[in-house]
Amino acid sequence: MGLDETTIRRLRARGHLPRLALTEPEIRERLYHAYLAALLSPAGGNRGNEGTIVSLRRRAGALARRAVAWASLAAPGASRACRPSRWWRRRWPRPLGSRTLRPRRAGRSSAARTAVLGLVLGVVLLAAPTASAYERPPLLENVASYFAMRPAEVRCPSNREWVGDPIWGTAPNPQRGWGYTDMIAEYIVLHPALCAGAVAVSDPLIPLWQRATGVLVLVHEAYHLRRWRWRRNEAKVECQAIRHFIVGAEMLGATPELANELLPSALAAHARMVTLFPEYRERHCKLPLWKLPITP
Repeated sequence: MGLDETTIRRLRARGHLPRLALTEPEIRERLYHAYLAALLSPAGGNRGNEGTIVSLRRRAGALARRAVAWASLAAPGASRACRPSRWWRRRWPRPLGSRTLRPRRAGRSSAARTAVLGLVLGVVLLAAPTASAYERPPLLENVASYFAMRPAEVRCPSNREWVGDPIWGTAPNPQRGWGYTDMIAEYIVLHPALCAGAVAVSDPLIPLWQRATGVLVLVHEAYHLRRWRWRRNEAKVECQAIRHFIVGAEMLGATPELANELLPSALAAHARMVTLFPEYRERHCKLPLWKLPITP
């Protein structure tokens, strides 16, 4: 090394001897790091070494050097074997708006996935419809399909389901709710009592008004399902329902005599409807005539 034994012993006692074994690139990197630490260190504050106020010129120069160090300093050009240390990587400032990508943790990702799956499952269960309590009598659907000129779905709900239906009671007179047609989903819903009357149109134990009104409302709603220009016109639909009442009653199982016997009750229900709700009245509608049940 070109040093005598006394100098070597002194350097070893003070801990300086290992530094002499560093290569030139390592010495350059250490000096560069020390220079950066001196520039970026705020230890001196605004005062000099002896505590006196630093002049404005010196303070401006220090700030300029610090700004240059942050903005334009790059890692020293060293060989591949002498890369910047971890200290350099920690102190290196990241560009504004940059984002550090970190590997996902398996446990946290699995927990998040489970939470999302549980939330979706809960929403699906809440949005799923409850078990329906209505029935779909094939006889009523066949008759409604005949007048609708296409397949028709007729629902006969229970009393509890009918009372809880949003349609029930929305009109000024709650008795208006004899039935309705969903124009979007395209199905018919009849009052439970009218469903029972239409299904058992030949049963003498059921009152005439219940059977006749059931037939009238079924035919009325079937014309709402029919794809014709007046399907949304209540007056046109009601006129067709009362005019084809006899045909509907006979298709449900009534004899011509029984259909004629049910006609006065149907005409009374029709008159009540158009009186309470003028939008159901068709001025030029030709009503069917009741025949006297007598023989010469």
